Amino acid sequence: MRNFAFESIILRIWKEQRNSFVNLLLARNVDYNYLRLYSLDRIEGVNLTDAHFVLPKDFCAKEYFAEYFGIV
Repeated sequence: MRNFAFESIILRIWKEQRNSFVNLLLARNVDYNYLRLYSLDRIEGVNLTDAHFVLPKDFCAKEYFAEYFGIV
């Protein structure tokens, strides 16, 4: 199991064909400073901290996911 810090940005829930759901979390990995999608069913635990972050004013989830297809 790996531990790392991330700043959550948006939770996306998709309904698949067989009435199952895919839950993905778009977050910024603090150590590497990049955005990544994390599958919630693979996260084993979460520790809350007192750290705060501000979502960039120019971030638009619709634009971010515009070129994605499939379950995303």
